[in-house]
Amino acid sequence: MDIDSEEKNNIFWSMLLNTGYIKPCAGSSEDNFFYAELVNREVRNIFADCIDLWFKQQQQAIHRAIEEFVDYLLKGNVNGVSDTLNKELLNNPSCYDFKEENSYHTFIFGILLAVSGDYTVYSNPESGKGRSDCLIKPFDKEKYAVVIEFKHEREEGKDLKGLALEGLKQVDEKVYIHNLQKEGYKRLYKYGIAFHKKNCEVAMEINQ
Repeated sequence: MDIDSEEKNNIFWSMLLNTGYIKPCAGSSEDNFFYAELVNREVRNIFADCIDLWFKQQQQAIHRAIEEFVDYLLKGNVNGVSDTLNKELLNNPSCYDFKEENSYHTFIFGILLAVSGDYTVYSNPESGKGRSDCLIKPFDKEKYAVVIEFKHEREEGKDLKGLALEGLKQVDEKVYIHNLQKEGYKRLYKYGIAFHKKNCEVAMEINQ
């Protein structure tokens, strides 16, 4: 059963209560809430098996989303990068885990390590007039290298797309691609990614 929405979630737990799989704990009432427990060991074992399967499915889905995100990033697919971040990857951590720009930086950098087989991933590498947030450098210089600048907005209703474009502008103004060009990389994707809680906007330019 799909229990992703709040309404379906309530129906699911009500069904378990009414069919006798869970029961209220004695003296646990708290306003409109109560604590519940499984009725016996057999039901507990069934739940354990279901939860184990659910986590395995979630891990597979997350792994697939990570692979898709990295593939889109390396191919310059802006819509793919945006969709996988907004619809899948940013939905897994709590929005309370994303309090500062550095939180998103660390999160994305961890994901980018998935490409380390054919690429080297750098965090805050110095180049030009400063440090970009992330850099992905392929061993094969005929492939595209990637430079990313992150931005974070705390307030609701702000222009995330404009902020992403500011990140892209910063890549150019501070010449973050300088070292890559000096090393012989001619194909580059430059990204600005702006975040607010579990939402993001992505801007990209090709340098070739």
